[in-house]
Amino acid sequence: MRLARLLRAAIVDGKLKTGEGLPPERDLAERFQVSRDTVRRAIDKLSQQGLIESRRGAGTFVAARVEQQLSPVTRFSDDMQRRGLRPGSQWLRRELDRPSPDELLALGLAPHARVIRLERVRTADAVPMAIERATLPANLLSGAVDFGDSLYRALQDADVHPVRAVQRLRAELASARDAELLGIRAGDPVLSIERRSFSSDGCPLELTRTLYRGDRYDYVAVLDQG
Repeated sequence: MRLARLLRAAIVDGKLKTGEGLPPERDLAERFQVSRDTVRRAIDKLSQQGLIESRRGAGTFVAARVEQQLSPVTRFSDDMQRRGLRPGSQWLRRELDRPSPDELLALGLAPHARVIRLERVRTADAVPMAIERATLPANLLSGAVDFGDSLYRALQDADVHPVRAVQRLRAELASARDAELLGIRAGDPVLSIERRSFSSDGCPLELTRTLYRGDRYDYVAVLDQG
């Protein structure tokens, strides 16, 4: 449901803050050009996820939630080197393209904007470890796609510095194409990590979806009680 996804993203990214009230159903229906029944279903879904709460006679508000800092903004190369492995890349795609509707929304782009679309297999000690698919606004790198192996170094050279990221993790089954690239069987489990990176002023810089081999990659989080 598109409306539920939009509202959820606004809550997760902090655009709608804890305790902030949602607009009335009628206003949401008019703003997003949907029926009030669609609005109610979206609100019910967010309520079931614990993201919002209804207060009798007052309205619907963003629920208080506990956030854990799982990890700083890191690069694949740094991650592999910390594990004692030699990182590498095999580029599959580097080109200028038109963004999809979801990418327009996620990156806050104008309708006629262009994006740089990147796809590569990430390796560790020459063994396929992950498939990385990244999309970023073309203006960040002046439309250039011919840079070295390090996207983050290219961003730094352009004085673009990601300082914050929102990550979503989920388990998936590898498609036939992804399985071939990773050297596994179709239907084998993979870990999907979707990340949106932001600048210090909150502007979206990058949307990246990485698929990791489930048999070779562990995601470890150390949570300290505050």
